[in-house]
Amino acid sequence: MENLKILSTTDVHGYKDNGLKNILDLDRDLFIDNGDFFIGSPVTFYSYLKEKENPFIKIANQLNYDVMIPGNHDLDFGIEYLKNIVKKLNCEYICANLVGIDDNLIFKPYAVIERKGIKIAVIGLLTEGFSMLTGKYCPQEVYVRNPEEVLRNILDEIKGNVDFIVVCYHGGATIDPVSNKRWFYSSIEDGAGELISQFPEVNSFIYGHQHFTNAFINGKTCVIQPGSYGKFVGIQEVNISVNSILQNKVVKLEAEKWGVLDNDYEKWLNEKAPISEFTNYIKKTYKADKYLLEFKSKTIQEFANELEIPFKLGFYEVPGEGTVLATPGKIDNRYLKKNIIDTFFGNFLMSCLSKGKTTF
Repeated sequence: MENLKILSTTDVHGYKDNGLKNILDLDRDLFIDNGDFFIGSPVTFYSYLKEKENPFIKIANQLNYDVMIPGNHDLDFGIEYLKNIVKKLNCEYICANLVGIDDNLIFKPYAVIERKGIKIAVIGLLTEGFSMLTGKYCPQEVYVRNPEEVLRNILDEIKGNVDFIVVCYHGGATIDPVSNKRWFYSSIEDGAGELISQFPEVNSFIYGHQHFTNAFINGKTCVIQPGSYGKFVGIQEVNISVNSILQNKVVKLEAEKWGVLDNDYEKWLNEKAPISEFTNYIKKTYKADKYLLEFKSKTIQEFANELEIPFKLGFYEVPGEGTVLATPGKIDNRYLKKNIIDTFFGNFLMSCLSKGKTTF
């Protein structure tokens, strides 16, 4: 058997110009996205509001992904929206623990792909904390089963039938995957550390959600969290014959323009910003009397740049290139950047505007 090279991304959130195009030139045997790919940028909100095709379906197909899984934000517009857009993917879309109101799986639980004579099982898992991370209506449409129980059942099912096992988990870690020392309080939202320690038979473990860059080797398991916003790619390479890990690293990508996705998008950004609707939304939803709600913006683009979140975010929501260090309590936040339009502003658009029918 030959070497097996796996590339991975996670938490791209609809950002195309931060380096994704570089991946087209990288050799790979398998290319995986770990969730939160289709939703989170101005252009993805625009496509939803205007009832246009999500432009990142085309980008995913051009990048030639082999397998993709959903992240919590991929369901922000509802499960039917997600099911409809992924029909146009040229790759497998899987999730083993996401079920509908009928208690049946919505997507395939795993995919078995053969490369170089190697049978590879790729298993998709979504964070069990999903119901706490989404709008009120989403938990009425879907349910996320316990990842540990689901993974154990699948591993029993495929045992002896595959040569290599990849687990893709859209959730973070509160435990150091190598030392098992705790970084943060335990959380069902971020169970990667627990899953890694309980299933040493997994060969590759890809996780995300926290937007950090991490690469560990735990026994015979390659563990990686390849950043966010399309700025990074994870590279894992293993020699199957001798079960030797050759590479396990996160690589920074060079920013490169992908091109215009929609000619009307720039015009939309220059439309009049709905300041009064936004301030009314804030006052109704939050204790906004504690904050100053005066904006100088005239256009949507200016508004997005001016807007600052008036409350502290959880680590999993913090954008940028922060890296969790293998030291309890220490976070490298040197690269944190304000990137608000895909969080607060996006929630406003969804709350204040009807689906694709209201214009400013």
